[in-house]
Amino acid sequence: ITKRATPAQTTRLACGRRMFRHRKKEKDKEAARAPEAPVSVVIYGSAPRCGKTTLLRQFAYAAAGGDEAALLGNGRGDAATMVASFALDCLVRVVAHAVSLYGPLDESLAEPFARVKDAQERADYSPATLSGLAPAIEKLWKEPVIHKSYSHPTSPHYNSNAYLFLDRSAEVFSQGYHPSKEDVLAAYKPSAEVEHTTLPSQVNVFAATQELRKLHALPPDCRGPYVVVFIVPIDEYVNFAAFILEQQQKKSQAPPPPKKKKK
Repeated sequence: ITKRATPAQTTRLACGRRMFRHRKKEKDKEAARAPEAPVSVVIYGSAPRCGKTTLLRQFAYAAAGGDEAALLGNGRGDAATMVASFALDCLVRVVAHAVSLYGPLDESLAEPFARVKDAQERADYSPATLSGLAPAIEKLWKEPVIHKSYSHPTSPHYNSNAYLFLDRSAEVFSQGYHPSKEDVLAAYKPSAEVEHTTLPSQVNVFAATQELRKLHALPPDCRGPYVVVFIVPIDEYVNFAAFILEQQQKKSQAPPPPKKKKK
């Protein structure tokens, strides 16, 4: 049996309903007057050099209506220097990897490699220097042991695009080389800080560094609803899938556990 509300309780309930409707109308008016809050897209990755900044540059390129300057990101210099530095760094890493796997280089390769490594260490990517190094780069890249090291399973995955430039070293390292947008996207230059671009409709895209604590570096006025994009390199995904398949095969081939005897 339920008790009926007293007149005083009924009055308080009606007043509460009117107050709730009044506050809701006020909040709706404030929301209509307030500017639309920006949305932030934060791009993370499972490993360094997995394509966070490349994806951000593709966002910026699309938002800029196809402007190639948007592909360079923040403070990355001109496109030709970026591509040349990436190709040269990859070649030095591949040759060093070959030495660790197969021993010292032949004498015919030691001198060209010394010249290339010296330019890379001095960060000398001037057109004159690069055009002078083109024959040495071509000679190193044509060596079978270098190709063997490049395709070795232990070769770092961020060297995977190097062949796009080293296969045509005479063109890439010439003084009149102008990279295409595909070349700029394929080249990689590490990001030291959080990179940012703004898209239409108040959408901010950030390519974050590995540490999640770097979120404090985002501009205060860009904080708001977040959409997180997490990138996994395809080689890591393949290795993980192979590991899962191996574990499943081991489980299927394992002998069944002994049956417990009933007492």
